[in-house]
Amino acid sequence: MNHQSPVFVAASVYGTLAERRGQAYIAAMAARSGAAGFEIRRELLEGGEPPYEELRAAVQGGGLRAAYSVPVELWESDGSLNREQLLRALEEGRKLGAEFVKTTLGGYRHGLSDLSALRVCLEEAGYMKLPIQLTVENDQSEHGGRPAVLKSFLDDCAELHIPVRMTFDVGNWLWLGEDIVAAAQLLTPYIVYVHFKWSATCDGVMAAAPLPADADARWRDVLSCFSAELPRVIEFPIAVEDSERATRYYVELLSQA
Repeated sequence: MNHQSPVFVAASVYGTLAERRGQAYIAAMAARSGAAGFEIRRELLEGGEPPYEELRAAVQGGGLRAAYSVPVELWESDGSLNREQLLRALEEGRKLGAEFVKTTLGGYRHGLSDLSALRVCLEEAGYMKLPIQLTVENDQSEHGGRPAVLKSFLDDCAELHIPVRMTFDVGNWLWLGEDIVAAAQLLTPYIVYVHFKWSATCDGVMAAAPLPADADARWRDVLSCFSAELPRVIEFPIAVEDSERATRYYVELLSQA
């Protein structure tokens, strides 16, 4: 082993545990399991005012770095900026002490979508002064899950010096039949955060699955495309039975791969 990469744990991997015990409970378990960071999920926050201070304290108290996943698209289906949702996501990320705020791309249209509106929105949010990296993730849709589309957006942002980067989801490429290594090689300059999951097919339906531990497992092929310092995120189902032990196993698997 020549390195040990930082591993984050996403709150969504334990089924209903986050809903039953809260994400602060899972953050503490992630810290005990040797994780370097924790991904807070907006869709798992309780109703009413989210417990921002409690979550921030739990993450920081465990010595963890924080990421915040927001299930919204950065661009509307007509190509316009999803401005209010972006402002909200960045403000919530600030309250949580998040290092990364993750959205999906949405309906960005090269040459039609107004990148100046994105710049103004980021300036209004004070983004340039925040210790937050906004990222877009490849999802399982045709409009937000194709390498060329994502590269077009990120190239356009880079040309205008708009600091948006990418969350690379290894497993999501499988849903669209994309070559994972080719996608990584194309998008490498923009990737700052990496989601790891695999897929399994049951009755003809694909579902998220844990990473195979085999030495020649296909997911390992992509590792050479990334710096060892990039956060590697566990985003696949972990059995709730003895979840801490299982988490420790996968943290070690990913950190030393």
